[in-house]
Amino acid sequence: MHQWKIKGGTIYVVSGLLTNNAALYAHNYNFYFQKEGEKTWHQIPLIDKAKPGDYELNITTKAKEERMVRDARIEKKANDVFLFYARSTRENDFNGAPINVTRYKLISTEGDDWPYLFERISVNTYPPQGENGVDAVLKQEVKKIK
Repeated sequence: MHQWKIKGGTIYVVSGLLTNNAALYAHNYNFYFQKEGEKTWHQIPLIDKAKPGDYELNITTKAKEERMVRDARIEKKANDVFLFYARSTRENDFNGAPINVTRYKLISTEGDDWPYLFERISVNTYPPQGENGVDAVLKQEVKKIK
C-alpha cells in the first residue's frame, strides 16, 4: 500500500501481485481517498466523461518477457494529483508497437455519484520507444506537468 497526503485528505493505492513465474508478472492497483478526520475510504474510479456511466475501478500493470508493457504512475503538482497509465498497443508483440498514455486528474465531486474520481483529461500516442518502451514514455508525460 502506498499513500500520499494531499489537500483535504490522503490517497491510498493498494496493490496486489499476480504472477505465474516468468510468463506473467502484473500488479493490480485500486485507488482510495480518505477525507481528513474521517474513517471512510472512498474508492476512486477512473472515468472518461465522454462515456457516461462507464468507469474502471482498478488498473493493471504488466511485464512480459521482462519488459513492461503496461505501467502507471501517480504524480502530485501543487494541489493537483495526476495518474498516468501507459500501455503498449500490442502487448504480445510489443517490438515496434506504439504506446498510448492516458492522463487522469483527481477531481473532488461533492454531491456526485463518486465523491472523488480520476477524470480522463488526455490520451497521447507515442511511436515505438525501443527497449525502454512504456517507462520512457511515462517519464516524457510526467515532465509535461512539472
